[in-house]
Amino acid sequence: MNESIFLQKKRSYNNIGNNINIILSPEFYWVRVFDIPIESKKEALNSLPMLFEDFIDIDGYKFYIVKLEKYKYLGFAYNEENIKDIIKEAGIAVKKVQNIYFAQNEFSSLIQNDTPIIIENKNYLFKDQILVQLPESFQIDSADELKVSEIKLSSDYFILNNFSKYISNKMAISLSLVILILSSLVFIKTLSIKNDITLYGEKIEDIKTQNELPPSLFQTKSILETLQKSEKKYLEFRKVLSYGINFKNISKGELVSIDTIGKKIVFTYFKIDERKMKTHFSKEFKNVKFSKNKDKFIVEIINE
Repeated sequence: MNESIFLQKKRSYNNIGNNINIILSPEFYWVRVFDIPIESKKEALNSLPMLFEDFIDIDGYKFYIVKLEKYKYLGFAYNEENIKDIIKEAGIAVKKVQNIYFAQNEFSSLIQNDTPIIIENKNYLFKDQILVQLPESFQIDSADELKVSEIKLSSDYFILNNFSKYISNKMAISLSLVILILSSLVFIKTLSIKNDITLYGEKIEDIKTQNELPPSLFQTKSILETLQKSEKKYLEFRKVLSYGINFKNISKGELVSIDTIGKKIVFTYFKIDERKMKTHFSKEFKNVKFSKNKDKFIVEIINE
């Protein structure tokens, strides 16, 4: 069971270990009794901002309503951001706060009208059905004390919105929908990946059987690495050939011959622009040599 504390301004609360419920003192909200010719509690709540406009500037306020009887309601107006700021100043982590209650509602059946009572070293009383905090000059030390820890809380409470105050409720809902959609996509993708892994495993086994590959994963990897190296060499060789053959946009002349000597590929050109060809090959290959034999220009590339 969560601990309950009575939140007052300019007070610190130490050793808050577990999650807590908070009962707000009258300092944190406006409250009035309204006679509203509406039976629906939800519709009555929607009318509260308009009703409170006659008494306060409602900008930044949220509203809560308690139905007392038919057409009679107890309306609350509170500034959630101010409440969160006071909670932090009091040394309480906002994430530990479970539910928020109004003292007006929680103490109404415990305090007689016009009878002062002490709650956490301060005097309170109900005047015309509204709980008020008495000024310091009116403190009555002989009044009975109400222990918050012994109170059985009602079902009327609100929960703090832990989104940033710079994020509107509409935006918070949109963000929640985006997160839900992304979570669904991640879940679907995870299932897809698991299915692919199973299929790939089956395909690998089929390939091993069809090509008589060794069963050992180590041996299979070794063979694949050898094949990959061979493929890489082939691709590099093809790249060198392509570079040596496609020179017409660089210089006039003729390709006389192509020879392979070990790891070397030798191109022999006739009546070629040597300067342009040196630039052409040098910007792509590091292991390249140039030589000249009479009218012939020779390019040697070592294919590692």
